[in-house]
Amino acid sequence: MGKWTDVATWRGPTENEGPALTTHRGLVLHIAQGYYEGTIAWQKNPDANVSSHFVIGKNEGECAQIVDTDRQAWTQRAGNSSWMSSENAGFVPDALTAWQIEANARIFAKGHLVYGWPLVVANNPTERGLGHHSMDREGIDAEWGHDDCPGSNIIKQKQAIVDRAIQIVNGESDDMEQTEKLINDTGSSNRTVGNVLADVENLRNWLVSTPGTSTLGTPPPGSVGAIMLESAQKPPVNAAELWAIMREDTEWRLALAGDIAALINRSSMTVSLTGSMSGSAVPTT
Repeated sequence: MGKWTDVATWRGPTENEGPALTTHRGLVLHIAQGYYEGTIAWQKNPDANVSSHFVIGKNEGECAQIVDTDRQAWTQRAGNSSWMSSENAGFVPDALTAWQIEANARIFAKGHLVYGWPLVVANNPTERGLGHHSMDREGIDAEWGHDDCPGSNIIKQKQAIVDRAIQIVNGESDDMEQTEKLINDTGSSNRTVGNVLADVENLRNWLVSTPGTSTLGTPPPGSVGAIMLESAQKPPVNAAELWAIMREDTEWRLALAGDIAALINRSSMTVSLTGSMSGSAVPTT
């Protein structure tokens, strides 16, 4: 029985499954066009006639297995007999979150160890490795059932998943630090934990390298500035700790943003930041 409880939570069984897989060519990425729990519930509805081996949510820890890895899921028509599948919560044109890349990489790495598929990107159904749903349109005349799944942003992240899977197989770190670095290396324009950390590092370096230019003074203990200064010589930054402090330290965050805006524009600015760390600068004149 292929229940991979070391990489996912078993949430099956479902009536929506076929006979045994004839072979295991690799893992196919899908986008659910829906949310995590809703996708799981729909796949367990006998009237849905759809399923996937795994459903992966956007938040850390959300990874469910619905179909035994030795059985066929009903997710890519002609590809069901020879490929495993993961449905990723979200909507086109979403990119995968850092967690979704990590979870897919863990599944892909385990498939390599269990079934022997290669740790490479697959671009059409005749190949083996990490594929995507719409690759039936891009390689051979096959019918897998979808032209736009999972979308170009996720297709661009396939190499990051493969690279992370190789690290896992080689016994490297099992946390998300490496995943965040790989996301940054892909140049994705979507905001991720990795992108935010890169922005924070730039701010931290600015504070450390330009002493005396800031009007903020010494940041109070436990503030965003203190965390950045304390970690200047000992990266990496703890993402969870830093984000929690950012959410609370509004006064210092706004002052820092205003100071940076003034330096960049050489004029007095007022700055508005949202809780998501996106901002806008508007001249006061």
